[in-house]
Amino acid sequence: MSINYFITNLLNIKDDNLTFLDGIHHKLIKGVNYSVVNAKLKYSNEPCPHCGCKDESLIIKYGFKLSHVRFSKVGDYPLIIDLKKQKMFCKKCGHYFLVFLINLKNLFLVILLGNFL
Repeated sequence: MSINYFITNLLNIKDDNLTFLDGIHHKLIKGVNYSVVNAKLKYSNEPCPHCGCKDESLIIKYGFKLSHVRFSKVGDYPLIIDLKKQKMFCKKCGHYFLVFLINLKNLFLVILLGNFL
């Protein structure tokens, strides 16, 4: 089984656009030991939230933005997901936007836009 399958089942996250990149590692942040998981959230044909444009030739991938998302404890340590969210640029209106997760059941946090650390 892949590490992606294991982590998505452990955290009960069901999203085809979310990929976990490697295993769980531990990091000491401000005197607290955290379990850290790296993940990437890819584009999923979302329309531009500013103008509603759905034309894929006008919406281009424009890199990634790193967000640190905190969760409650998983095992003995609190969990942080270092999430690389796909940044998009709409050629029609000239605005940037980020892809976000909306399907996070049984977790205390929903990822919208921005950094949470």
